[in-house]
Amino acid sequence: MQVVIAGGRGQIAMLLHPLLVANGHEARGLIRNPDQADAVELAGAKPVICDLESDVAVAPLLANADAVVFAAGAGPGSGAERKFSMDRDGAIKLMDAAKEAGVSRYVMISAMNAEQPRGEEVFQAYLKAKAKADAALRSSGPADAASPSCRYRAPRRIAAATESGCCSPCPSPSSLRAYCRHTTACANSPADS
Repeated sequence: MQVVIAGGRGQIAMLLHPLLVANGHEARGLIRNPDQADAVELAGAKPVICDLESDVAVAPLLANADAVVFAAGAGPGSGAERKFSMDRDGAIKLMDAAKEAGVSRYVMISAMNAEQPRGEEVFQAYLKAKAKADAALRSSGPADAASPSCRYRAPRRIAAATESGCCSPCPSPSSLRAYCRHTTACANSPADS
């Protein structure tokens, strides 16, 4: 199976790449910065340059993919505007590209209680952006060959938790490694689960 991971040099992706490869899959890591290519390759994935905030044609980069994982994000230190351009718009852009490319499995890393913005202004923007991306995924239709299928939520510190019904089964792993193993299982699960 071929799995494409947006945020290919991030914490989650750098644990997912070797897990996928160890299970006989091929991993591709979408990265903005070409300087990160060597690290992604060392983790076992093929680096693919893609800036979800500016690239127009993302679907060709997903060719032959069986699953897509959205683990990208604006990151700490970015402002509210970037939370929307990446955590909302980037997720939706990748969702649309997955549909266009015929990818049936889409796993999105989200946030706990995103629909209840709280905290300081930038964190509220982050949660609002995640909630909008979650809503877009929920409204993307039933899981079939043309619709993304799975959403997985993680709290701010990435010790994982889930929302019931996002995919089946969805335990609440207690570590980043367990979280990545579950994300791998979601990518492997049939599109109708």
